[in-house]
Amino acid sequence: MTFTRHLFLLICILLTACNSTPRTPVKNQVTDVLPINTGKPAIKKIIDLGGLDIPLASEHLPKHFSDQRFSPGEWVLIQGENLSARELFIDNKRVSVDRYYGRLPLIQIPTGLSPLKEHQISINTDFGKASYSFHTQHYIAATDTDGKTTHLIRTNAKSEGGVEEWLSLTSDADRPMFNLISADSRFLFSINIDDRAEVNQDAEMHSFVMEIITYHLAAPNSPAEIARFKTEIGSTPIDAVINSHNKIILLGKNSLTLVDASNPHQLQNNAQFMLPKNKERTAFVDAAFVDNNKKIVALETYSNSLVLLDIESPNISLLDQMHLLPTKTIPLSIDIEVNPENSQEFWVLQGSNYRLANKKLIALYKKILQKKEAVESEKPVNQLQKLRVNQNKLELSSTLKMDNKYAYYYSTFGQDGRLYLSSTKLEWFISTQDKKPKNLLGNIGSKVWDTVSIGRIIALDTQTEKVQTIASGFGIYYHLVDVPDIGPVFTLAKIGPSPLAMMMVQPYWGVGVKSTGTYAKRKMDKYAIFPPYSLGFIAYQY
Repeated sequence: MTFTRHLFLLICILLTACNSTPRTPVKNQVTDVLPINTGKPAIKKIIDLGGLDIPLASEHLPKHFSDQRFSPGEWVLIQGENLSARELFIDNKRVSVDRYYGRLPLIQIPTGLSPLKEHQISINTDFGKASYSFHTQHYIAATDTDGKTTHLIRTNAKSEGGVEEWLSLTSDADRPMFNLISADSRFLFSINIDDRAEVNQDAEMHSFVMEIITYHLAAPNSPAEIARFKTEIGSTPIDAVINSHNKIILLGKNSLTLVDASNPHQLQNNAQFMLPKNKERTAFVDAAFVDNNKKIVALETYSNSLVLLDIESPNISLLDQMHLLPTKTIPLSIDIEVNPENSQEFWVLQGSNYRLANKKLIALYKKILQKKEAVESEKPVNQLQKLRVNQNKLELSSTLKMDNKYAYYYSTFGQDGRLYLSSTKLEWFISTQDKKPKNLLGNIGSKVWDTVSIGRIIALDTQTEKVQTIASGFGIYYHLVDVPDIGPVFTLAKIGPSPLAMMMVQPYWGVGVKSTGTYAKRKMDKYAIFPPYSLGFIAYQY
């Protein structure tokens, strides 16, 4: 056998051996490596994967999260061909692409999309352009404190008014108070009173144990609980606020607690601070992050004063304090709303503060309002004061007068740049012959139900001072948010004729939706609407 023939046979044997060895299949995994396009891009479909983290090097994508409901912050796998790009667009929003599963892009749906409009994903490559249309669904969370329930309203672009269905958040909380949604809209923080800690001997300033339950909003069909966290606050809980870094303020009547929720699976205490107390009564009613989240302003109603706090260092410190109405001796400070375009500017809403209404306060306001000539220190004001943070000081910029026929509760900036406010006609509070809160409902049964409006939502242009009534009706319109293309959504006490006596009335807890109307969900006790915080708070998944 010649050398050439031996060499030929040896090569054949080696090739046969190689071909008979089983190949290990290449596994898909999550990577940040940009695939190579070889032709024209095409998007075939998108698959929702929930809102939990998908780390690099994962060999498997989350299972059982797809329900074909696409929500803000949720992970989406884009299926198709030649879709390699470092960015794409959803409508006019630029979305970075820093993860791929095999050759397929993984993205998170951005916040700020309309719940009613159709959205378009578009990808541009050197070979052409591909697009795909879809809708998003968003949750509105409404807290019924006395009903011990958080209601979830789900939006649907194809439903009348954009509202699809009501769900109840699965929870064992005895006293749900606030609901906050994370900055990226993936998580809901449900904040409840867990227990009262009898630490402080001051009758008005008990400590409370608060429980924060974290829910994954993009879980299939309904939100799923993923974590619980407890913390103690130094006084009666009044409000809760979250910022763009997922830092949470738990505001008490004279205390402030900061909680770090940047890891939704494991919340942590940041700091606690006892706010300045008055000689007599103290009630801080609102707080807000200002100056690029480096500071906090807190509003006290009895002294009508603001405090400015530094939160950059581990220990919270007091920077400045300002008396907004130094000549007034009655509580007239209600709410804070920060300019969404400039975090150094904010507005303070002032007027008779029925958010803290109790028998004594209702009687005080009624007595003052019925006087023909009240002393100057007791004359109510209805106005907005514009302030700004200048380094470590508070500065008053301007004052805008408001309609003095209404009591105001809350304010929020809308998508159109106007300030939306909830309010009730003052006439309703002062016309009754009885000072008891329940009898504020007693003398109005003879009014014509479909022609009388005591509650309203208004939109105020702070530049032109033009006011537009957005919603009105027979009820107490309370905490509100402005939902894009749907309009204001608010908690309310809807008041209607009693089924037992047409000359009497019956309040119902419910929610108002500008696009569809008001919904009565639970019969209320007449005592329950004062103080009205039992009407609860509302949040929207932007």
